[in-house]
Amino acid sequence: MIDTHAHLYFNSYDTDRDEVINRTLSKLDMVINIGIDEKTSKQAVDLSQDYDGFYAAVGLHPEDVSSQMSVDISWVSTLCQHQKVVAIGEIGLDYHERSEVGSKELEDGVKKKQKEIFKAQIENAIENNLPIIVHSRDAFEDTMAILLEYKGHITGVWHSFTEGYEKMQQVINMGFYVGINGIVTYNSAQELQLAVARVDLSHIVLETDSPFLPPQLNRGERNEPSMVELVADKVAQLQNREAYDVVSATDTNAYKVFGIERPRL
Repeated sequence: MIDTHAHLYFNSYDTDRDEVINRTLSKLDMVINIGIDEKTSKQAVDLSQDYDGFYAAVGLHPEDVSSQMSVDISWVSTLCQHQKVVAIGEIGLDYHERSEVGSKELEDGVKKKQKEIFKAQIENAIENNLPIIVHSRDAFEDTMAILLEYKGHITGVWHSFTEGYEKMQQVINMGFYVGINGIVTYNSAQELQLAVARVDLSHIVLETDSPFLPPQLNRGERNEPSMVELVADKVAQLQNREAYDVVSATDTNAYKVFGIERPRL
């Protein structure tokens, strides 16, 4: 079983990180820790060096973009040369209300800079033959418009997908996999559940976004990669399948999109 999206470097794990990692590795075959800036990207790389089965993605999260920021993100190019870096991410657009946005003019400036840095990181991924991990919040149309510019040249995972079936198919038709996490277990996620019930398993991967978005049974708790099992169970329920079939298919997708050789049994 694979968790394609976690953040085990966050300080919420500082008191018991070793325990969480041991629990993770006793259940899962692979975890990809995803950076959100230069510091955390380096931490994700460090974790990948310390543990078999751990890999890393490096990139600048759109929430960390300011309107005055330089587009120079040369550190991404440097870090992605590491042998266990398998993607650039998480990158994308985030138009959710932010404390920095005090006026429409500033808001437009932040959006413009997010787009510039998103494109720069996509181009970096293409140059280094890596997939990307897309973060898109309240920005579906603009995210799709940018991906369309690079269609056929880039692939990856649309992280934490929450939309309905029509938009899911748009993402799939763009050549991307859809990341399904604990949100699919929420009672409020009926539109997403209907989409997951219909989608072919060849187009999705499983993730947790740990320490965020714990499954319904663990709402209010800190999430961790081992809880991806509950995501698999929910997908299996929605598709009237065995959980084993969901895990087998989504693991295959994860190995494929991230270019990792599947261990021989």
